[in-house]
Amino acid sequence: MIHELKCHPEYFDALILGKKTFEIRKNDRDFRVGDLVALNEFRPDEDPYAPPSGDKPFSRSATNGSYSGRHLLFEITYILDDRQFLSPGYVALALRRA
Repeated sequence: MIHELKCHPEYFDALILGKKTFEIRKNDRDFRVGDLVALNEFRPDEDPYAPPSGDKPFSRSATNGSYSGRHLLFEITYILDDRQFLSPGYVALALRRA
């Protein structure tokens, strides 16, 4: 299964650099170890109708923002589902670049 998700720029950059190796997500997609997560950089504050800039070669319109065109693919290696550490209904996904 491949889950396509939005990812804000500050978190996307941390993932690229390898500083961030997890995602906290609402578990509304039945995430499972071994599933793939396609993270698409989403810039919520940008005008979706503005022409692409130098660092934004591709723009796909979206409500209240736009996609940059940058994306990463990860495999879920572990899922933490524990109400002691996370809000009910949320999980922490351990990720490895696919």
